[in-house]
Amino acid sequence: MRMLPRIVGVEPLSRLRLLGLLVATVLFPLSCGDGLSVPLSPCTGPISVQAGKGQNARFDWTPRCGLFGINLVPPPSAGGPSEGWTVISETALIPPGIRHGEAPPGTRLVVPAFQVTLGKDYAVSFTAQSGQPPIAAISWIP
Repeated sequence: MRMLPRIVGVEPLSRLRLLGLLVATVLFPLSCGDGLSVPLSPCTGPISVQAGKGQNARFDWTPRCGLFGINLVPPPSAGGPSEGWTVISETALIPPGIRHGEAPPGTRLVVPAFQVTLGKDYAVSFTAQSGQPPIAAISWIP
């Protein structure tokens, strides 16, 4: 029968606490968000955008990279505001998975979100760098 190595000078209860601390150290980072966070690199080329439905729709893109800005513009026929939700990077890039109306830490809400009308067509543009044209634009119907 093979024996596990014995930690000399540590009482059985202390070993249990040590094991608990080790397990917590490994599992805690995995319980926060989508696993271990990987720093975002700036988007440098075209992205493929996926958009959810509804007021709090989620906007995702691949490859996983950070953006400078996102701008949602309502159609002229909507009868609402002429400028829509706009969020830009200040000290952090905008990550994939942002929800309509959010301004993640390190970003600034330039134009607040408004109540979107279900079934109406909105234009959403995604900009990689300040002062540059969008690297992606989609038609979004919530």
